[in-house]
Amino acid sequence: MGYDLMGNGKTLSVNVSSWPEILHLAVTFGWKPEGCGPSAYYLEDRPLPRTTFERWKTYFTNDGLTVSATDAVNLAQALGRALQEGDHPALQDDPGLLKGDVPFSQKGEVRTFVSEVAAFCRRGGFAIL
Repeated sequence: MGYDLMGNGKTLSVNVSSWPEILHLAVTFGWKPEGCGPSAYYLEDRPLPRTTFERWKTYFTNDGLTVSATDAVNLAQALGRALQEGDHPALQDDPGLLKGDVPFSQKGEVRTFVSEVAAFCRRGGFAIL
């Protein structure tokens, strides 16, 4: 279970426990989340209750909310700063973090995965499914 990040013809799967950790790491290194935009489903002509608009601010739902290109690039830059620092505890191999449903098992896998997320985000905006 987790999130599929989809954008620019690519999909990246992130485990439900790893996604918040990655976002927290990015915030620690200066990312200021803009909040999500509506999914394509909600962009069709239909009235939306106020609670729907409030919900759009979260990155922790997988119903197609969108991350803007600017927000995604800023997220990538923050993850890049974290990777440059190198010794942040979140970048240490942690068997509790998962890629998809598979635990990281080899030295350096957490850093590699954070690099993959950063590279995905540098491509621009995406939907969280």
